[in-house]
Amino acid sequence: SHPSLEQVVGVYEKVDGSLGIPYMWNNFLHMATKGSFVSEQADVGSELICQDEFLVNRVQFMLQVEKKTPIFEIIYPENRVVVDYANRRELIYIGNVDHETGLINYEEGREEFSQYMDVVKKYDSYENIPEKTEGFVVQFKDGQCAKIKSDWYSNLHRLTVDRDLYKDVLSSMIDDDLNWIKDVKEAEFAKEL
Repeated sequence: SHPSLEQVVGVYEKVDGSLGIPYMWNNFLHMATKGSFVSEQADVGSELICQDEFLVNRVQFMLQVEKKTPIFEIIYPENRVVVDYANRRELIYIGNVDHETGLINYEEGREEFSQYMDVVKKYDSYENIPEKTEGFVVQFKDGQCAKIKSDWYSNLHRLTVDRDLYKDVLSSMIDDDLNWIKDVKEAEFAKEL
């Protein structure tokens, strides 16, 4: 069953970037994204997290000793989805994932990580999503989370997806037509022989 709105314990900004997940490999800190260990977003995340030696040591300690993984949004101009963050190129701290429970704690680490970077905004209510934002993440007492997308974001994202879909369809049609024309020409040439 789904939790009720009375069980909401936190409302947080949903940043429109790539989810960054730090991990250790060969004694070095790296960043993966939700979808890949090897991507431009993961490379940028790795570069950004490794700029501060104290931050690197703190994250390594969290991963290896505290058994928690801090998670971040990776934002930079070339990775724009819908929201325009201008020339910002940075990590935004979201919260910590507990290795045992798998739950995100949005509160733990906010003050500490705010010394190094922006942290996701916390809101008093989920009723008024600010304009030109992706939306909210609502967390319930049992640790479950739900995303609430803003109408502004949903409408623009749909336009972006539709534009890309139309582009792919038209490109596919052109490729198919060119292949058909080539096949017809080859068939006509074969007849002439």
